[in-house]
Amino acid sequence: MKINKGENEEKAAIQNYEDALKQAHEQITELTYANSKKNTVWLRRLFICVSVAIICMGIFQWNFGYPLSKKIGAVPSDALSGSQAYEQLKNEIEVNHLLRGLITDDVNELDLAKSVIRIRPNGEVRGAEFSKDLTSKERKQFIQAAYSLQQVNTLNWIKNQPNWDAGLNKDVVKLVNIGPERYAGKTAKDWRDKYYAMKKHHHANEHGSDYEEMKIAIRENKISQSKLNAALAFIHDDIYYWNKVDVNDLNENWEIEYAKRIDQAPKMKAYLFQKQQATTQIK
Repeated sequence: MKINKGENEEKAAIQNYEDALKQAHEQITELTYANSKKNTVWLRRLFICVSVAIICMGIFQWNFGYPLSKKIGAVPSDALSGSQAYEQLKNEIEVNHLLRGLITDDVNELDLAKSVIRIRPNGEVRGAEFSKDLTSKERKQFIQAAYSLQQVNTLNWIKNQPNWDAGLNKDVVKLVNIGPERYAGKTAKDWRDKYYAMKKHHHANEHGSDYEEMKIAIRENKISQSKLNAALAFIHDDIYYWNKVDVNDLNENWEIEYAKRIDQAPKMKAYLFQKQQATTQIK
């Protein structure tokens, strides 16, 4: 009986120990979970606060940081803020579409230029408008270039723009009105197509009016190619295109435009300056 009593007490003690251990484990688990939950809440709050701070700092830096940094001399005075750099990028995209449309006589490219939404100098936020965003001088030069390149689609596109002729003299307006009719069926592309078609058909036959027309097509195609490569050399700032240009095919308007905008193509500027020096030394 004493042995059985001792065994029962031992079992009871073991059971009590296991129960106490289990209870302690449960308490520790509950305490750990509570602390973890509390830490998670604080971490979330900290994450939100840091995120808000970063966003606010970004907005401040984007709009006000650079001007403030310029005033205190922390960055160069000619440095652009994020918003200014973004607007400059959109302006370059707009100009690129406009020039591509002019060179390729592609109305879709010209319309893409109009679709670029940016802040205009007067504070308006809108797409480009031919009469508002180009000065009279710039519109005149654009029209003269389109007429010289015989770009019928571009000239017709210009006529469809609101107030396109505002501030232009009658001679420039006349170019837009007579150009499509004058070059109808004889655009630069048509001359190129005609040249290659006639070259294939009249490979060795020089006869009649066809030959005279072929000579005209050859000359017009050569001039068109020179003007196209001159424009591509400026847009891409690449001498590769300029090496295909016969400067005799470029009129005074092209020289004026190159001189006016050459700083935008530093490689071409350096090349032309070096070439001019070499020519001067030879003379």
